[in-house]
Amino acid sequence: MTSLCTELLKRKQNADLTGNGINPPNDFDHRIYASEIAALLIKQSPRAAPVSAANGT
Repeated sequence: MTSLCTELLKRKQNADLTGNGINPPNDFDHRIYASEIAALLIKQSPRAAPVSAANGT
C-alpha cells in the first residue's frame, strides 16, 4: 500500500486524497484501498478442486 500511496502523491495533492487535508482518507482513497485489497485477496484465494478430484475418481 505504501508504494500505491507514493504513486498517488506523485499525481495528486495531499488535499485531494484526504477528507480534511490532514489525515483521514476520503472516498477516493477508500475506493483505491478497497480495489487493491480485493485484487490481493482474489489473486491469493485457493482454487476449488475439480469435482472429480474431490470425489477421488
